[in-house]
Amino acid sequence: MDTDSEVGRAKWLLFGAVLFLVGAWISYRELVYLLRGSSVASSSVHAYEVEKRGRWGLPAGTKMIVDYEFTDAAGNRRRGTDTMSSDWELPESGQVVVRYTPGADGSSRLTGHTNWIGISIFAISLIYISIAGYRFWRHVNEAVNGPKSRRKTKAS
Repeated sequence: MDTDSEVGRAKWLLFGAVLFLVGAWISYRELVYLLRGSSVASSSVHAYEVEKRGRWGLPAGTKMIVDYEFTDAAGNRRRGTDTMSSDWELPESGQVVVRYTPGADGSSRLTGHTNWIGISIFAISLIYISIAGYRFWRHVNEAVNGPKSRRKTKAS
């Protein structure tokens, strides 16, 4: 067996596992918003544009910061902030719909602001780990039972 190839495979598998864990954490947070989250209209909204900074502090365009306040189902007054693209416009009503998770440490965001990148990382890493697991199972199976073409069939 080639140990360099084995070490390389182990590194790629470790990389896939780390991506899987990061993607699982982000997807879990999205699932919490989906299952336990509630939507409510905000009572106060303030939106303003700020300059994004790129590498080395150079300007990299603009983004819209949206500050909002809302009252949750328990009657608590809560505040939140979300970042939108610079072309986002505040609705004419002056209110936005907010999705929040319950509890004192619950989080909130504007409805429809989903982290698709994190969900994609999770899906890609899940596919990658499945393929790597199958290849590992096949490799071990061949090491134990021999290559498929050299296996002896049992006569009945």
